[in-house]
Amino acid sequence: MNKNLDFYAKKFANLKVDRSRGAAPHKPILLLSVIEQFEQRKITVNQIYPTASLIATFSKYWSYLGSEKHQDASYLPFFI
Repeated sequence: MNKNLDFYAKKFANLKVDRSRGAAPHKPILLLSVIEQFEQRKITVNQIYPTASLIATFSKYWSYLGSEKHQDASYLPFFI
């Protein structure tokens, strides 16, 4: 199945995020960070690890898109 940009734009728009203190931007920022890492060929397999490079990229995007109501923590899209 060939999915176009519109398909992915809708998926991004419908991400489930924590809304307890306003929409938390962690998942969208992490996805942007992963996309950049793929483009830079820093991620080359279908497994993503919290490397220093990925965390730095996350923090870079957080500085532009983050929220004062939330903390700059790349692990927050995930839970144990």
